Amino acid sequence: MTKILKSLCSLNYRLLKKIVLIVIIALPLTVFAQDSLNVRFVGGYPFGNSFWMTGGTVNGHDYVFFNSGSSVIILNVDEPANPVKIGHIFSPIAMNPFLVDTLLYCAAYDRGLLIYNVSNPAQPILLGQCITPYPIWDIFVQDSLGFGIGVDSMPIFNVADPLNPTIISTWHQPDGGLRLIHVRGDYAYITAMRPFPYDGTLYIVDVSNPDSAVLASQLNYFFDPYDVTVSGNYMYINEPQLCVVDIADPVNPFVVGCFYFGPVYGYMGDMHIEDNYLYSGCSPFKIIDISNPQSPFVVGATFEGGVSFLAKIGDYVYGTFRGINVFDVSEPQLPFLVTEYHTYHYLTRVKVSGNLAIVSDYDQSGIKTINITDPQDCYELDYFKINRGSGAWTPEFEIQNNYVYVAALDSGLRILNISDPANIIEQGHCYAPDSAWIWDLFVRGDYAYIAGSKNYGFGIANVSNPSNPYFISGIPWQDTFQIHDVFVVGDYAYCGADDGLRIIDVSNQYNPYSIAKCSVAVYCDKIFVSGNYAYLGSPLRVIDVSDLYNPFLVAEHLNISVKGIHISGNYAYIAGDGVRVWDVSDPTNCQEVGYYTARFMAGYGVYFTNGYIYLAAGTKGLWILDFYGMDINEKLTRELPAKLTINTIGKNIKFSYELKRHSRVKICLIDVCGRITKKSITNESPGKYSKEIKGKDLCSGVYFLQIETSEYNMTEKIILLK
Repeated sequence: MTKILKSLCSLNYRLLKKIVLIVIIALPLTVFAQDSLNVRFVGGYPFGNSFWMTGGTVNGHDYVFFNSGSSVIILNVDEPANPVKIGHIFSPIAMNPFLVDTLLYCAAYDRGLLIYNVSNPAQPILLGQCITPYPIWDIFVQDSLGFGIGVDSMPIFNVADPLNPTIISTWHQPDGGLRLIHVRGDYAYITAMRPFPYDGTLYIVDVSNPDSAVLASQLNYFFDPYDVTVSGNYMYINEPQLCVVDIADPVNPFVVGCFYFGPVYGYMGDMHIEDNYLYSGCSPFKIIDISNPQSPFVVGATFEGGVSFLAKIGDYVYGTFRGINVFDVSEPQLPFLVTEYHTYHYLTRVKVSGNLAIVSDYDQSGIKTINITDPQDCYELDYFKINRGSGAWTPEFEIQNNYVYVAALDSGLRILNISDPANIIEQGHCYAPDSAWIWDLFVRGDYAYIAGSKNYGFGIANVSNPSNPYFISGIPWQDTFQIHDVFVVGDYAYCGADDGLRIIDVSNQYNPYSIAKCSVAVYCDKIFVSGNYAYLGSPLRVIDVSDLYNPFLVAEHLNISVKGIHISGNYAYIAGDGVRVWDVSDPTNCQEVGYYTARFMAGYGVYFTNGYIYLAAGTKGLWILDFYGMDINEKLTRELPAKLTINTIGKNIKFSYELKRHSRVKICLIDVCGRITKKSITNESPGKYSKEIKGKDLCSGVYFLQIETSEYNMTEKIILLK
């Protein structure tokens, strides 16, 4: 026993931490490092705004990997004009991927560095992770070293063992503002935008000794430097112009010229150099001849399809820009756009019916149907664009039976038939009288209750025949108020208006009339009614409506942004800064009991059903989250298998377990000193499994068998007797 204790004490911190986690049997696995409480990320619809990317050839086929929404999307581009999605890697936050052979290195902000095996790109497998004490957003890998970039730090990773990446050392820059990195040989080239004195900076760091990187030189010359790349004795920096720096002596770099190549819409982005040509990420996309680095010139440009980050494979350049743009650059003087793979979405509202999520898209101004049968593999079924006067907008909608009722502003009330969710068709529509706009609506039975404008500040339409809806009554604006949202309970419509809450009697749909109001300081554009209380936003306010003729404010939470709200049971699910969960069992004293936020994450619409939170997260797509509630430990216990069945008598270890859903399964056998003696990672379908670990090379003693899946993380202590 003394020897075991001495061995434990001699372990490094990483192994000691693992032992501590092992001893505490069946603790829930913390998969992501986001700011969360009682809420975890499950899956979702991964398309959204695209940014970072990488690409190359894996096992004889061409692929691009790019950040999009809540995942990294993997496209097969063997046919550049027809990119095909074959897989994705879920990530609640943006990941910057970097491909080397069959390994994908990802800088994942506060999740640190993640390494995936993509030898089969359709089924990427997470091999290892190294949590950093600060967020990183860029990574460059050279040989067995990885170089990350955070706001003021460059961690250097040892990635020789992809299963166990570690930080060797960290170079710090107190001025901060670090952006992107390129490494060649013994030097790392880093762009930065310092907050003071507000000038662009290039740092050249000597990394010949990874244990102790040192600043070799810096240039405080640039206006707004972004990406950096190196070729020969020259370094190229993308900013509003192209800057060329002589780095024949990295300790004494000097600028040989800055070249303006015409207007750029947006910022300068990524770069790639090949065969004396520099491919520049910007809009419009440009190809620059750098055969004479001191006198570069544009040889080709496009007038359609921009580029933020790019990858070049053969004669094609793939660039992120609201998805992926594919350019044929076989003739650098005449590049042209081959195709677009659109991924940009701005999801703002969501409702769920069975295995179907219906969402509205601000960017495309329409309605989408998404199959959510498997949260880990959601996919779009159809999209229907709602035409209106001009500009992007957020379609507000309601679902009843197989119909989606859309408030389409100046395009009136639109009714879509989704009985076949893969083929949305318009069933009927009608315009509001006096050319009034329709902002929002609530549908119940044969009637749609509508928030509008002009002489129909509040209106009612008969929708008993979805093919022929028509307006039957309305109330004009009163006291200059405008209604933004409507919620109907019984014979009353509760309206979020410019001046707070309005209550309208709709017992006679042909003669609605206002009966009461409760004024607040800020207009209310979201409302949900539960029991005797109305919940309004934004910010969050609670109004007692037990006396319909005398509603009054009982609580307000001015620091809670409300862009969407849904109440189920004793909990209110609020979309705003991510998603927040409030216990409203006592509406006069609401308490926050859960939340989930991540970098660059926003929430615009929220829906709760069957234990899952569905969040329309803007450019991050549709998120599906699990709320444990106050019975978190009880729920976790229910999700775990009753017990791992283990047989350790004999030379081998036999065990069995069960999966309720498709999952990545990681199995480790760990000895008492924290060493992983056996390890396997597989992707498995739902079912019961019996497995065996060969023990011929194992000594008798104490081991820990650890199984990690998307459903649970269990560790069992076992004693091997041979």
